Amino acid sequence: MFDQIIITKEGDTPPDLLDPTFPTQGMTKADNRRAFSKAMQDLRLQPGPTYTLGLWGPSQLADALRWRSNGKDLTGFGIFPPVFLVMYALNPNPPGRTEKRHLDSRKDYFWRLAWWSTLCPPDADRERELIADSSRTDRAEERANDSAKKKVRRECCW
Repeated sequence: MFDQIIITKEGDTPPDLLDPTFPTQGMTKADNRRAFSKAMQDLRLQPGPTYTLGLWGPSQLADALRWRSNGKDLTGFGIFPPVFLVMYALNPNPPGRTEKRHLDSRKDYFWRLAWWSTLCPPDADRERELIADSSRTDRAEERANDSAKKKVRRECCW
C-alpha cells in the first residue's frame, strides 16, 4: 500500500516533507520490494516514534491537485472530490465466522481523511455535508470519551 517509510525516534525531528531529498529518505519500496514488504508486515505501531509514510504510486496515474488523469478531468469519469484516505486495523473474525470482507464493524481506524484540492474543491453542498458529518463524528467521539472517562472514574472509585 505505501511506498516509503521513515521512522523517527521519539524526541528527534521528523523529516521535512518539502526537503528535495525526502523521496530518498528512509526505506522505499523502489529500492528493495521484498525487504520493504517484510518491513511493513513486521511493523508494529507504538506510541513514541513518528511514522512518516509516503504513497507515491497514484501520482503516476493522476494529478490530484488538478483532479486530472492523462490530461482528462476526473469528474468526466464520475470521480468527484474529495478523495478518502484511511488507515485501519482489521479485527479478526469471531469464532466460527469466516468473513473476508473489510466491513466497518471489523475496522479500528487509525485515521480517516477527506482530501480535496483548492483548485478543484467539492461543490458547496457536498462540502457542507462533509463538514457537518465531521462535526457530528467529533461530537460522538467526545461523548464516547466522556463516557469512558466517567466509567473509568467510577471503576477506580469502587
